[in-house]
Amino acid sequence: VFFYWLLAVLFAILQMRGEAFADRMIGLEVSIDILALVVFMYASGGQRSGVPFLMMTFVAGAGLIGRGRMVVGVAAFATISVLLEQIWRLQTELQETVDFTRAGMVSVGFLFVAIVSRYLAHRALINEALAASRGRDLERQRLVNARIIEDMQDGVLVLSATGAVLEANPRAEEWL
Repeated sequence: VFFYWLLAVLFAILQMRGEAFADRMIGLEVSIDILALVVFMYASGGQRSGVPFLMMTFVAGAGLIGRGRMVVGVAAFATISVLLEQIWRLQTELQETVDFTRAGMVSVGFLFVAIVSRYLAHRALINEALAASRGRDLERQRLVNARIIEDMQDGVLVLSATGAVLEANPRAEEWL
């Protein structure tokens, strides 16, 4: 646990070097997290401990912040890790019934969670870009409206709901 904590602190320090460096490190960080959880899963008695479902949170996190094929790569790495843990358990504990069916179902879950989280992250980025675009459009419209009000021959005041003056053209200022 102490070694894992030291790695987390090291990665946090390394990420301060910049966003481009952090993007390259995310795959390594998630891989180390998955390996740590596989060791914990083995020590806890296997898949029945529920640790693979904890791994899904790391896969989902990678899907939310990762890019492209790395997301599916993380799901594949988690799948291989869980299956290798089952093979290791079968070889070392001489058990005849190791739950490969559950491992397969969990592995399909890894892939599903990775794809869905990546899709949701992509949709969030699209929505963020749309909101920024609409904000720029609203600002342009506000500037056009201000220019029109300024050039009007009649006196015009634009008030807020509380009665504060938001816009006033020169003619209105002259009259008031």
